[in-house]
Amino acid sequence: MAKDDNFFFRGLGESVVKQIVSFWKLVVMISLHLFGELKHKKTWILQVVNTVEEIQERHDAVKEIEKKLLDLHQVCLHEDLSLKYLI
Repeated sequence: MAKDDNFFFRGLGESVVKQIVSFWKLVVMISLHLFGELKHKKTWILQVVNTVEEIQERHDAVKEIEKKLLDLHQVCLHEDLSLKYLI
């Protein structure tokens, strides 16, 4: 701190300097708290996004299984008809 700064703080008085220091401590505490909440929200959002992606992957897999089952059903129908004509 420069000599002029010391003069400024001495001119304010000790109680004002303590209030300024307390104010900035409060600002830092609030900032840290808000940053912690933001970090928590970011983690929560990432979990939601991951869950949605997993649901989409499962949905796609179910659609593929459904398509294959329909194809298999068609094959079975054709074979059934073929057997009826052979008999």
